[in-house]
Formats: sequence, structure tokens, C-alpha cells
Amino acid sequence: MQQGRGDAVGRHAYNALSRREGDLLEKMLQELKIIDETDTPRSPPPQERLPLPIDTEIVGVQHPCLSYEAALQSLILEGLADGRWRDIFGGYDDFLQFVPTSEGKEIDVVLLKHGPSGEVIWYQILELKSDKYEYDHLLQLLSYET
Repeated sequence: MQQGRGDAVGRHAYNALSRREGDLLEKMLQELKIIDETDTPRSPPPQERLPLPIDTEIVGVQHPCLSYEAALQSLILEGLADGRWRDIFGGYDDFLQFVPTSEGKEIDVVLLKHGPSGEVIWYQILELKSDKYEYDHLLQLLSYET
């Protein structure tokens, strides 16, 4: 869900929605008759996905170098959407990216598992780093718990 959040420099200007929130939003829009309730056929995604032609040697303002953390996050999110890595992360049934915190920071990825009545049974936080894990990163994770 895209929205203005004040100064968006260095921050993402949207909030991720959980599956339950998306379903609720869709129901509200249907009640307002803003969206069409009829099924429209969608073309399936391509079977063969070719890698992007990314040149990691390019450095500059117009063509900055590849952000390894963002590339890793993209690969992880694509895999989570395809239902992969349940043997590593457990039986998640939903995930969110860039979850805002009260600290003014954002959690990279949150995995969720819901119970039969829709309550969250467990969650996992994935905080991605492009290089070494440092003590400050541990403090960052601990602040998310609060």
C-alpha cells in the first residue's frame, strides 16, 4: 500500500499488507463497488525467467553499483512467494517486507504463521546484512522485540 510518509528519503514510501489485511481491504472495496467482483482471466507468469543483465562494475550517480542486500532481499522474497525454504524457515503462510517499527527503522522481512481462527501463532524476523554481522546489528534486532 503506497502512501506518503513525510520525508521519504532513505525510507520506503509504502507499507506491506498481510494477507488478512489485503482480504479485508478487498472486501471493503467490493462493498463500495470500487472493484469489479467478476473474475478476469490473467496470463500466467513466464515459465522461464531470465536473469537481468546487471553489470556490477558500473559505479556512478546515474548507475550506482548493485546493492547486495537489496538483491538478496529480492531473491528471498521471490522464493518466499513461491513457497520455497519452508524446510529452513518453517511453515509460514504469509510474509511482509519493510515492516516499520517504533524506532523509525524497518524490518526487512517478517514471516507469519496463522492459526485456524486467523491469529498469529508465530513470527520470524529476517534482518538482511550485506556484509559482516556486528554487535550493533544485534542491538537492532533486540530493539525490534520491544
